[in-house]
Amino acid sequence: MVATSVKILSAILGIYFGFIGYCKLSSGISYDMHKSLRDDHKELFKKSFFKIVVQKQLGVEWMKPSVYRKLMGTTELVSGGIMLAVFLPSIIPNIANVLLLLGYFDYLLSRILSGHGFDKSGSTFVFIILLSCRILLVLLTRQKNDKEKEAAKGESDSYESDEEHDAVKKDQ
Repeated sequence: MVATSVKILSAILGIYFGFIGYCKLSSGISYDMHKSLRDDHKELFKKSFFKIVVQKQLGVEWMKPSVYRKLMGTTELVSGGIMLAVFLPSIIPNIANVLLLLGYFDYLLSRILSGHGFDKSGSTFVFIILLSCRILLVLLTRQKNDKEKEAAKGESDSYESDEEHDAVKKDQ
């Protein structure tokens, strides 16, 4: 059982990442925002993990800034949709969360290597912290639920019979 706070945080992050992912892929909401994100990804791609590893080390020539932007936008859009779907088993949104964390660590690395200060990388830090907090909340909730199950199991195992358990309950 996932805590309400995790569901709320997942929904908020899902809405944000779905919106940003859609804006990176299409100019349907705002042409100026799409153009700004497109220009930003051209600059980020120069120092990106994908450029350093995929294009240079593996020799993949089709990895260009537009492919990088579309890949990151699709990841954000799909992961945002998954995080919005609160009815899914908790492992699936956790995988989406890890994918988003990896993407934002790549953004952070790109910004640091490009020489940007905290003015442009501040929002990246904020979303890394939010995604990390979501994972932490999931782990703490899971740990709490496991302890409660063990305590309930230990309590029921401490009585030799159900009659003895019922007698103790009546006395309390």
